[in-house]
Amino acid sequence: MSEEKLKSSMSQFLWIESTTPNTLKTDTENIFGKLINRSAIPDNQLQIQHILREYGIFVAFTFLESLEFIYDPYQLSQIDYVILDLEIPLHLVSEKNPILVKILKSYYDYKPQPKNQFIDNNNFIAAQEKLIPVTGYQLYIELVRELDFPKEHILFCTHDIAQQIAVRRIFKQAKIELPLLLAKTDKLQLRLWIQKKKENSYSILRRAIIMGCQHLRTRLKAEPPNAIHKLFRIDHDSSLPPLTPKDLDDYLTILPTLLPLRCPPNPQVFYELFIKHLALKWDNIDTHHHQRLTTQPHHQYSFNWIRKCAKKWLNHTASFKQFSEQDLGFFFLITMRVMFKLAETTPAYEQMLLKLFQQKTRYPQHQVSQSYQLHSTLPISSVDN
Repeated sequence: MSEEKLKSSMSQFLWIESTTPNTLKTDTENIFGKLINRSAIPDNQLQIQHILREYGIFVAFTFLESLEFIYDPYQLSQIDYVILDLEIPLHLVSEKNPILVKILKSYYDYKPQPKNQFIDNNNFIAAQEKLIPVTGYQLYIELVRELDFPKEHILFCTHDIAQQIAVRRIFKQAKIELPLLLAKTDKLQLRLWIQKKKENSYSILRRAIIMGCQHLRTRLKAEPPNAIHKLFRIDHDSSLPPLTPKDLDDYLTILPTLLPLRCPPNPQVFYELFIKHLALKWDNIDTHHHQRLTTQPHHQYSFNWIRKCAKKWLNHTASFKQFSEQDLGFFFLITMRVMFKLAETTPAYEQMLLKLFQQKTRYPQHQVSQSYQLHSTLPISSVDN
């Protein structure tokens, strides 16, 4: 599903669920009812998957489906949080999944017998039987230990009290700290957890930048000559080396990697690195042909003027030493508008970034000195490169 069809979901979730047809509708309402705000929720798995996907929620109903999802790098990059049931059906197919085979060999005593298919199948089934009661725990181990997914981004959620007791015992025996565990009937706590994660400013920033870079890379690949503004055209007449589509694709590929899924203890280090990389292409702008408001569309002038002001402030003042998520979102939004030809409509990633400005910043506002309070009547050429 394209990002334009998403309903501004902000942070994105993977829901790994073992619900039955009798409980699917109730579970969906208890967990996501406030988020999707629908009067009618179907009790069909495919319909539920389709509806929730519109809100940035991926759903997997089997262990194998979940395993394939999390081991697909692109799919895993699409989610920020996981809601995980404790016992998920395996739903095996005739062809053995190599990751599942590795898990069964490593932890559940599966001993392949390539010369005897009958014995091999029996061994495979016996190993599966050992896995079934702990499928949720095993997915947690794969996420946290093998894929370095943040454990604080995972919520265990179940109906069964016996399963809750069992998983506590499993984690205790493994000497692993138990993540947050909630009952599916605890509607208030479930919705509070989702609301808090959905509105986490770092997650919103990171998700919007991932979506934005994916969107722009797609446009760049589809129509390279028309995707880039004349300010950044690869054939501009300038003493600077021309930008190529590959340069810009590499630039957009690197940007999201500078913000890890787990919010770092000192995010300012990562924020400064992100700003520096974001500004790498700013010197490539061809300002000689676009100096005044009368020579270019007003919105191009405005965005470029803001970019140049930001560059000067970043290089010559001490005001920008503490960045907030709003700052990074603003610089990213403006820079992409200067570099790429975007429609006047607001794409989904920009809608997500704009939601950051509905939140309070996490640092005191700095008073910009008088020497940097530039006025809208000044042409771009009056702002030093």
